[in-house]
Amino acid sequence: MDSVAKEELIRLYAPAKHLLSLPLKNLLALHLSKPWRLEAVVGIREGGCLETIVDGSTGLLVKPDVSEIINAIKIISRDPSIYKEKCLEQADRFNVEIFLKNMKQRSKTL
Repeated sequence: MDSVAKEELIRLYAPAKHLLSLPLKNLLALHLSKPWRLEAVVGIREGGCLETIVDGSTGLLVKPDVSEIINAIKIISRDPSIYKEKCLEQADRFNVEIFLKNMKQRSKTL
C-alpha cells in the first residue's frame, strides 16, 4: 500500500463533511483534526476511534459489523448537523496549535 503525504491527505479530505473510519487495530484516529473539520464521524469501536469519537455526540461508534455500519450511516445521514458543533469542538482538542498554546500556559504555572 502506498502512503500519501500529509499535505496531500489534507487536500483530499478537505471537501469531506462526514467520514467512515474503519481503522485496523490501534491506528490513531486523527480524522477529527482541524484541517478536515468534519461534521460527523462513524467509526469502529476500537483503537484511536475510542479516543477521538464521542459516541452519540461527535458521531457514532459501532462494532465492525456491516449491518451496524450501514445503520450508523443512515442515522447520521438523517441530520448530520446535530453532531457538527460537538464534532468541531472535539477537533479543536486535537489541534496542534491549541495543544501547544495550552501546554505553554500550563508550563507557566509550574
